[in-house]
Amino acid sequence: MTLSLEKCEFARPLVTFVGHIIGSGQHGPDPDKVACVEDIQPPKTKKEVRQIFCFFSYFRTSRL
Repeated sequence: MTLSLEKCEFARPLVTFVGHIIGSGQHGPDPDKVACVEDIQPPKTKKEVRQIFCFFSYFRTSRL
């Protein structure tokens, strides 16, 4: 594995990784991801209901 020092940041209190904010003994969803929930339209089909359930289950265990 090779690291590029220009792209690396060390000793940061919070890090955004795969839609979550992690650090300082906490983890939770990225506020940018949560903000899009306000714009979600109500589902009209069975497929859209499944998509919404999957979206919310991704953030189910996140708490900050």
